[in-house]
Amino acid sequence: MLRYGYTSSGKQRWYCPQCGTTSIKTRPDITKNKWRRLFIRWLLSNTSLTQLSKTLKISQRTLSYHFESIWAQLKEEVNTFRIYTSADNENTSTAYTGQGNQGKVVILDATYVRRDYVILIAKNLEHVLGFGFYPRENYQAWLSFFKALFPNPIYFPDVVVIDGKKGLTQAANEFFEDKVKIQRCLFHLHLLFRGHLSSRPETQAGKELKHLVDQLSAITTKQAMSYWLLKFFLWLSYYQPFLLKVPHPTKKDKLGKTIWYYEDKKLRAAFSLVKNSLPYLFTFLYYPDTPRTTNHVEAGVNARLKELIHQHRGLSRLKQKILITLFLKSKMET
Repeated sequence: MLRYGYTSSGKQRWYCPQCGTTSIKTRPDITKNKWRRLFIRWLLSNTSLTQLSKTLKISQRTLSYHFESIWAQLKEEVNTFRIYTSADNENTSTAYTGQGNQGKVVILDATYVRRDYVILIAKNLEHVLGFGFYPRENYQAWLSFFKALFPNPIYFPDVVVIDGKKGLTQAANEFFEDKVKIQRCLFHLHLLFRGHLSSRPETQAGKELKHLVDQLSAITTKQAMSYWLLKFFLWLSYYQPFLLKVPHPTKKDKLGKTIWYYEDKKLRAAFSLVKNSLPYLFTFLYYPDTPRTTNHVEAGVNARLKELIHQHRGLSRLKQKILITLFLKSKMET
């Protein structure tokens, strides 16, 4: 074969002296990889299929034809029943090497994109460390996730930041025991508190407790923490009678015994929320670079993920999981 100029598209033309024909050499593997890269770039962007076809000057029908074959390939490659960790990537330090600040703090969060499954996500200050799909967020799901993400206790992080849900807190305490400290997300604490007492409590006790909770975000030193704790326990000593059960003046149970109840259930619930969170509120003061919220995952990962899902709305359950997997793997360290 002899070189014989170029085609109108700029490709090298070859000439055969024996048969007198000309041809060009093709590389199906290069073409296949080109379409795959284009597909993933489109899937992880806000560009619609219509916009992409206009940009590339290719019909939507041609794009859909090539993209459908890539969907079929990804269905074989992506296993949505496994837990992905940063250890899966070659030349990547895992979440639990403890090297630098990124391995010392791990932020944990879960997000629902459909009613029938939830995504559990672990992230350090820079990269996604691992994720997995589960039917629901509960104690068993988090415990299974921890076992896959942290197979060796030697490489546990110093701190995990959580939203404070019961199943996650229970799993973290049981799995890490006393080897890892817990920081509760202050933003989620505020949300739950407002759910109990609203943003405008009616009682004086509720107003003062809300004022204390609002001050949590301004605490940046151990001295400020000590002052806040003093005010909280002073509040408790003054309003404790309102937090205790009292006998109902008229109602009795079926056996004729006195029924005990809380006069202000909302205040009691809000107080219990703060009291149970006390061991996890100020961990960030003792471990530098520890965030006080889970916003690294909520805003840095979940928000963009849900934006992509909305952009590509209408995908089947499996295709949606493939989109989520590709996006989260792109957020891992490479």
